[in-house]
Amino acid sequence: MRGPNPSYPIDLTDAEAKRFEQLIRASSTPQALVMRARIILTAYQHPEQSNQQIAWASDTTDRTVRKWRGRWVATHSLADAPRSGAPRRFSRLRCARRSPPSPVACPNRARFHWRAGAEPSWRDA
Repeated sequence: MRGPNPSYPIDLTDAEAKRFEQLIRASSTPQALVMRARIILTAYQHPEQSNQQIAWASDTTDRTVRKWRGRWVATHSLADAPRSGAPRRFSRLRCARRSPPSPVACPNRARFHWRAGAEPSWRDA
């Protein structure tokens, strides 16, 4: 396939390349992370390939390849970018449905009262 040379050359250490290979082979790795690691590893192993060729080999679009190549060069991370908007908040009803209460889902855990064998309830504080 024809196409311009990629704008972002990928440089990895041997440890990073080995880590990406392990991520790709692991069955417990989320598939979004596998795709990102495959893009970066292919770009590192085949610097002569265009973004379109890497996209075809990774079964994705060239736009996705450009995005993750650029993000890797800028941050050296495969993690998602932070989301915009206010942080998540859980309602009391959602906390009450949990059993036993989770400190992540119920930030007001001190107000949450749990008795064995009883329905969860809220203390009036």
